[in-house]
Amino acid sequence: ASSAVALMEQLEREISDRQARYAGICPVRAQIYDAAFDELVAVIRADELKRGALLERVRAEAKMSVAAYRTIFEQSTDFSARKLTLASDVKQGLEEVIDNLETHIGNLRTEVSSLQSTVETLEARATEEAKRSEAKRKDIAELEQSNAMLEQLLEVLKPSAPVKDKDKGS
Repeated sequence: ASSAVALMEQLEREISDRQARYAGICPVRAQIYDAAFDELVAVIRADELKRGALLERVRAEAKMSVAAYRTIFEQSTDFSARKLTLASDVKQGLEEVIDNLETHIGNLRTEVSSLQSTVETLEARATEEAKRSEAKRKDIAELEQSNAMLEQLLEVLKPSAPVKDKDKGS
């Protein structure tokens, strides 16, 4: 039991001396624990061969699990980096599309303003032309009325007009 306590103190001292991190992934701490586990297995194997062999199997299984987790971690990190790059590219492409669309919208707004101005000008011209047409219609109606009155006057004055002889001049 005292050798276990001494081993524990030695482990703590070495972790402190080598400035290994207590949390997260730390290769220094992994080396220290690996060496301590080797020494522990050697001590147990010296006393009880079967327990030592069992510890070796447990250690091998733990190393395989850690290696599998490390592989999964690395693959997920690679996957997320690819996805981030792809998302960044897509975002950049979409930002360009947005900029183009905003420019197009600005151009269309300018065109709409221009067309509205043209419509207003044409409507003003049409209104003015309608006023002129109405004035011409009134003038024509007045002239037709005057013409009709003059024709009536002519009809009334015709019977009383002197007739010129053609023979008097010869």
